[in-house]
Amino acid sequence: MRKTIVAIGAAMGMAVSMAGTASAATTTIPEPTVIYSAGDPVVETTSLDGVGSLFISTPLSGDKATVGVTDAGNITLGELESLSYRSLREAGALQQTVSLNITVSPWAGTFVYEPVYDSAYTVETGVWQTFESIGDTGGWWKTGDGPTFTSFAEQIEGFEDSVITSISVNQGSGNPGLMTYTDWVEVNGERFDFEPLVLTKDDCKDGGWETNFDVGQYKNQGQCVSEFARAE
Repeated sequence: MRKTIVAIGAAMGMAVSMAGTASAATTTIPEPTVIYSAGDPVVETTSLDGVGSLFISTPLSGDKATVGVTDAGNITLGELESLSYRSLREAGALQQTVSLNITVSPWAGTFVYEPVYDSAYTVETGVWQTFESIGDTGGWWKTGDGPTFTSFAEQIEGFEDSVITSISVNQGSGNPGLMTYTDWVEVNGERFDFEPLVLTKDDCKDGGWETNFDVGQYKNQGQCVSEFARAE
């Protein structure tokens, strides 16, 4: 069965509309939306030791992928009280790992959080780490200003009333060989949980045997349904 691999260039709104609410405080994202890419990154929802997560690989220095998570309900930067995520760095150089991006309206550049530049953390390899990005220790910078690596409060000074249009995870541009898993992006108490799409025999119906699976995987609907039946 195929892995869930995202189409490049979808609109940010699709990431929100595709997500289903699993509980009052959790939104599941089975098919993340790539809102920007360069080169040939690999982006997919997958399972790592039973934990559903977002996998990003940037094999070459010019590879880059930005994956939309939420518009945060169009709150302002000043209303953002908590923002964290879990990440496991599988491979890469110089302790780099996946970062966070925030865009706002009116446009003021992209606010970027990189845990490798946050003195509160040491990025490790092969272990899940939780990065609390809103603190007093730094790691934030804004495009157009250059890497200043200040705290969130310092970085948004003067932009507190700017409305958040997207919160996304980002990897690449100068990070060749970096492979990461990301999950549980938490925004003001709401958790965004990446989980791989689980297909069932019902996905074989109404032409789904052609559209929901790898091209040529099944000859017809009956063959598709039969494979699921044998697995039951």
